Amino acid sequence: VAACRRADYALRTVPGDRDVRLSGSTCALAVVSPHAVLTACVGDSRVVLGRVRDLPARGGSGGAVSSHANGNGSSPSASAAMAASVRASGLEAVALTRDHKPEDPRECARILAANGRVARLKTGSGLEVGPLRVFLKYSWTPGLAVSRAFGDVLAHEVGVTSEPEVATHALQEGDRLLVLASDGVWEHLTDQQVIDVAAQAGGYHPTTAVASFDAAAAARAVCAAARVAWTQQSAAAVDDITAVVAYLTHAVQSEASKEPA
Repeated sequence: VAACRRADYALRTVPGDRDVRLSGSTCALAVVSPHAVLTACVGDSRVVLGRVRDLPARGGSGGAVSSHANGNGSSPSASAAMAASVRASGLEAVALTRDHKPEDPRECARILAANGRVARLKTGSGLEVGPLRVFLKYSWTPGLAVSRAFGDVLAHEVGVTSEPEVATHALQEGDRLLVLASDGVWEHLTDQQVIDVAAQAGGYHPTTAVASFDAAAAARAVCAAARVAWTQQSAAAVDDITAVVAYLTHAVQSEASKEPA
């Protein structure tokens, strides 16, 4: 929490021509210990885990959050495709963070209490378009589509905050990959698709050792897949695309402990 506060303060106060009144950033952090992952997120950057699907759960609940407001949850129409995807990589995506969006009742309540307004943009004919955004009460600014962010000074005047949501997730025996990525990755790719891309590009196999998994190649592949998805959906713009992929040593240690001496 303190780190996020300092980052937000630094963004506002570092000398230079940076204007953060109407611009800012989101954030996703993860601290991995031998038995747990601590996550902190601000906005709609995410942390997603890749877990071996057919191993029994041990050591706790793992990912406590399993869906997102932008449609990455598993709907009946998408369940068959998701199941096929899981079989392809052998890993199931488990979201460890949730997106901070103005439509979330808790987030919306904070914004309204700060004299802000949550609404969609309107066309000249009055038609509502796009996602719900944060506005000043009597103005169509700033129009931020997340409810937590670094910077974005004007939005902070009406309830947007840089306070992270922090959670601890117990690692399970089948936990293999950890992906942290900015919102541009998740806009047009599901959590499951990202885990599958990372697993394939990094050379994941159930017997993969840490040294043989190429995390850098996995991260590059995730970013490339996100860029392709953006160009297929919209040629006009591409959002920020950043990804970090880690192969969890916990999984290897758990497997090694089962081998006879």
